[in-house]
Amino acid sequence: MKMKTVSSRIALSFLSLVTLASFTACGKDPDLLYYRNPPPREEAFQEAQVRELVNGGKVDILFVIDNSGSMGPHQTALSQATGDFIGEFVKRGTGFDWQIGIISSDISQQPFLGFSPGSKCDKNTPFPESVFKSAVARVGTMGDSTERFFQPMIQHLSRGTFLRKGAYFAVFFMTDVYEQSSATPQQYYNQLTSLVGDAARTLVYGAYASSDNPNCSPETTWYWNGTSSYERRWKDFFSLSKGATRYDLCTRNLGTQMADFAKDLIVKVDSPKILLKDRPVPYTIRLEYQGQVLEGGRDTGVWFYDYQLNAIVFRTLDVFPIDTAKVQITYQVDDGRPETD
Repeated sequence: MKMKTVSSRIALSFLSLVTLASFTACGKDPDLLYYRNPPPREEAFQEAQVRELVNGGKVDILFVIDNSGSMGPHQTALSQATGDFIGEFVKRGTGFDWQIGIISSDISQQPFLGFSPGSKCDKNTPFPESVFKSAVARVGTMGDSTERFFQPMIQHLSRGTFLRKGAYFAVFFMTDVYEQSSATPQQYYNQLTSLVGDAARTLVYGAYASSDNPNCSPETTWYWNGTSSYERRWKDFFSLSKGATRYDLCTRNLGTQMADFAKDLIVKVDSPKILLKDRPVPYTIRLEYQGQVLEGGRDTGVWFYDYQLNAIVFRTLDVFPIDTAKVQITYQVDDGRPETD
């Protein structure tokens, strides 16, 4: 009988300790250690022959230019910068298949360039800089006081005379005002990627003047980082396109920025690349060629990962003397969990 009582007391004490531990854990006592054991991420493997690396080389570029009264100096700056970016395209030769279109922020106006057979500015145009400058001059500064950019973009692209099947699409906005189209940025972005056919081939750029930019005039009254719904529209649209690039419309070196835009576009479109089947955790990506690890990085190395394209982009193919050899890629698939557990 005594033995039974001692056993009961031991059991009760053990139960109390378990209860106390449970209570303390619920209270998240900082002195307690917690052990998490999340399931491992899926490992992905891809292989591609060097001769099969995707080389896009075809892009449709649309400039959407604000035609309000305050845009005269900015349009002049764009004209002056024409050679800086078109020159980069011309350097690539006819193998880089590009075309440019221009529309304004006025939904009642027809396109100024690129949407009809008699109005082309592309790799085959004899003097593309002159053609582009002439179109910018026709945009003018007498547009509608309600300045829309998303709406005319979708309206004109839906005509089916500019976008080419399988091409990348790059849109470049230029304005000193917030966006005033009727629908939401998400709705317009969805329509845009549907027309292009692939979000990975939809590239977004823009040069903006806003009052949080010290280079801009006091008349610019909206903030890129503003909290009001109308001020957020540009930033919201940019956030939907991973890797979107914003430039400074008020700077004196717009030509340098436009050249950077062209170079970035060329890297994304015309550089050899491997499109990944899944979204990777970037730091887990590993490339091998003939048993050797290939070093990568945004600023150095043979390759880098482009989030917007979800692709491995190669800076050079000089490390691949045998084009029938294969490149192996391994990475952990991004399942939405934080990159560190």
